[in-house]
Amino acid sequence: MDFVMALPRAQRGRDSVMVVVNRFTKMAQFMAYHKRDNVSHVADLYFKEISWLHGIPKTIGNDEDTKFLPQFWWSLWHLLKTKLLYNAPYHPKLMAK
Repeated sequence: MDFVMALPRAQRGRDSVMVVVNRFTKMAQFMAYHKRDNVSHVADLYFKEISWLHGIPKTIGNDEDTKFLPQFWWSLWHLLKTKLLYNAPYHPKLMAK
């Protein structure tokens, strides 16, 4: 997944493109959106346009801000009506018992 931003505005005011490439088939999908859209909107766009075609991925490669990917995953799981339960952090002393 990658983003192309700061493009000239289209008729509907969209000025950015999200690019999603399936690593197996090498098929690319391009979706226009507004640069000011938040992560949950991007996840919604992914859910509506990509997940029905390729399913939910096991991994997503992205070199965006480190805050983006966790928020994206949370938003995507929220759209799937799945509750994420976070495990307790790894602690060596607890694992030694």
